[in-house]
Amino acid sequence: MSTATKKSLEKVAEEFSKEVTAELEEGRAQALESLERVERETAEAVAKIIEGGNKQAESLTRQMKGSAELRSRNLQPRGTRRSSPPS
Repeated sequence: MSTATKKSLEKVAEEFSKEVTAELEEGRAQALESLERVERETAEAVAKIIEGGNKQAESLTRQMKGSAELRSRNLQPRGTRRSSPPS
């Protein structure tokens, strides 16, 4: 193989290597951006789920307190009723 051919092949191989490396770096950057976006979206979704759970827990707590208060009032002794007014 001649020296000129060898140099031409090395130059082509070097250019190809640079192109492939650049494409890999671009793909890596895009993958990282995508990963960060998905991470943000996931964190937001988790926060919404937790917030919804907290609201539901508060609602259930209020319902249980209200039910307990009602039950307590119903169990309290009431004044006796008179069937006829005193004479």
